[in-house]
Amino acid sequence: MSFPARDVIRPVQAEGQGMAFSRYGICVAMAALGTTACVGTIAESRVRSGLVGAGLSDAMAACMARPMVDGLSIGQLRKLQSLGAVRNSQKQGLTVAQFLHNVRALHDPEIVAVTGKAALGCAF
Repeated sequence: MSFPARDVIRPVQAEGQGMAFSRYGICVAMAALGTTACVGTIAESRVRSGLVGAGLSDAMAACMARPMVDGLSIGQLRKLQSLGAVRNSQKQGLTVAQFLHNVRALHDPEIVAVTGKAALGCAF
């Protein structure tokens, strides 16, 4: 069953009261917000895991994940996944400077800018 978009959230005028929104519209809006929040949480978790896999500390990865999810597209985040394969073969963590050096190798200035800004914000 399909509903026209204009019927999803429409103001309803009740007698003697101000404007209110239909229950259906409110339910749809709440479901959409909940889904968006869930997807954002999953993306943040995956980015955090990817940063740890690339060699950053847990604390630095947790701090950097949210701004990176907010500032990068899905395609750019997928490019960053390739850095997990570049991880130091000695199984030791990377410094932020080493990680940013690897990020620059992706040749995407926006990834470098967003990642650098996130790293700088988390360094202090």
